[in-house]
Amino acid sequence: MKQLIGLNNFVRRQVEGSRFSYFYGSWQRLLNLCNDTINETNTIKGQDGVVLLKVDPKDFYTGLVQVSELDNIVAKLIKRQENEAPFINVTVLSAQQPAKFVEIVLYSYDRLRLNNEQSTECDWEIICINAYPTSEASPMTPLTMARNYLDLEGGTKSVYTAEEFAKSIVYWSTHAMVDPVEPFEKKV
Repeated sequence: MKQLIGLNNFVRRQVEGSRFSYFYGSWQRLLNLCNDTINETNTIKGQDGVVLLKVDPKDFYTGLVQVSELDNIVAKLIKRQENEAPFINVTVLSAQQPAKFVEIVLYSYDRLRLNNEQSTECDWEIICINAYPTSEASPMTPLTMARNYLDLEGGTKSVYTAEEFAKSIVYWSTHAMVDPVEPFEKKV
């Protein structure tokens, strides 16, 4: 039997030691969790062909922190993928912490196929792990929203309101992704 959910290559950058949220377990265990969890009560439909799947935050670590005056802030010019334009990325030197809320971003096969970005033949693919330090989701970064809105390389054409952009700008003026220094001691 074919799995409903597969793994897109883009999510493979979200590993321990990266600046991203990640799952402390194998990719297969993450796929099993998602395939076993998906149902109408824990999914939120996003833009066409996008679903947010809420999962138990156990074994997920967040790459997001609230910035304080004591934090060591780092700015680097980076690219997410080779074919994308570089951008200034601001991070905080910090250890990743256990997540309190997690959404797995799933794209439909048909949506991925539009730009030849599918990695499997599954109906849905995991694109991103969004793990948060609080019990609710944080807004998307303004740059990600702009990339999507303008349909730039690496973006997914989406429409946002002025209020959504404003909330994102205000939120991200006091938050940043981590640039990991020491891994958080995990309970095994």
